[in-house]
Amino acid sequence: MLLFGAGLVTLTASLTMPGERPQQWWAVLPVLLVASIVSQRLATTTGMHRAGREVLVVPIGQYLFAAGILLDPWWIAVLALGIPSLRSGLRGLGVRCQRIITITAGSATFWTIAGNGHPRIDGDESWRVVGALLAAMVVHTMVESVVVTWSVRHIAGTQARGTNIWSAYNAVRDLWEVAIGAASCVLVLVHPLYAVLMLPIAYLAVEHIRLERENRQTKVDARTNLLNVRGFEELAAREFADAAERHSTMTLLVLDLDHLRQLNNDHGHRTGDAVIAEVGRRLAAAARRDDVVARIGGEEFVDLLPDADLDVGLMVGERMRALIAETPVDTPVGRLTVSVSVGVAEWSRDETFEALFDRADHAMYEAKAAGRNRVCRAP
Repeated sequence: MLLFGAGLVTLTASLTMPGERPQQWWAVLPVLLVASIVSQRLATTTGMHRAGREVLVVPIGQYLFAAGILLDPWWIAVLALGIPSLRSGLRGLGVRCQRIITITAGSATFWTIAGNGHPRIDGDESWRVVGALLAAMVVHTMVESVVVTWSVRHIAGTQARGTNIWSAYNAVRDLWEVAIGAASCVLVLVHPLYAVLMLPIAYLAVEHIRLERENRQTKVDARTNLLNVRGFEELAAREFADAAERHSTMTLLVLDLDHLRQLNNDHGHRTGDAVIAEVGRRLAAAARRDDVVARIGGEEFVDLLPDADLDVGLMVGERMRALIAETPVDTPVGRLTVSVSVGVAEWSRDETFEALFDRADHAMYEAKAAGRNRVCRAP
């Protein structure tokens, strides 16, 4: 299906779009092809997950966008098919077809607005070129998201809502990437050799993502992918200051796994680790979108709820408790039923965050004393 779509798009574009470009293909295509292949080797993970896998950032988007502006449709297809893919077999072919559709969509947008002549990057006409580039950036990003959504649904079998394709972070990152290509197009319109400047820019962009990922990993618990103590304290301090400034409500949940020590003694630490990992996943699933969920100890978790009163906190706490207790956890020794005790406290404006935590923690111990697997509110 993607192959048919890519062929149809290429044929339609070759018949309707202007074939003449301001720079000869032989002066642009080799630079873009070599730079794309080299840049492909700079792929790195973002620290995010899509459909259970780490999201890879491959810094070739700027080259693909620039190709759509600087090459005619047939050479766009040559470049898109010629760049190696990190996927193999049919999935690799699908990636190449996605490239053709995405690049051609951005190219058609640019040349429809810029006109059939050679775009000038000085004088009054420069505004038209800038507008055409901005429109092409948006179309390129949107079409790519639509095609990738279709691919993960029909090829990978993953629902779009189970990915981060349409997240704000992903959209901004994609626009930022093609913006580098747009700036490079302006340089190439001045002289094609300026295309070589795109490679160090791409390297710096990927290096920034790598450093950001490493910084994020120091704040994430490796067992559960939730925040660790450091990450929680940093975000909690921001939320606490924001709530004080806006005079808004805030509620804290402290959750503790019941009988984890006994579970480790009976079945081993590998079983305990599997339980902790699954409980962390379920807590994240039961939390609200803006909640700050973290693992702060061996079996202790917290959930900070901005703009939430005690009733909301009790509702979320009960939802988390039920989600954990009602479905057994798969472990190396079989399916085990586990539970958590939850303490809930609403922030009072005259108390510190430490005092709020102590009240929620005390309520959690009250839940344990009352028989475990329950939610207790702090007085």
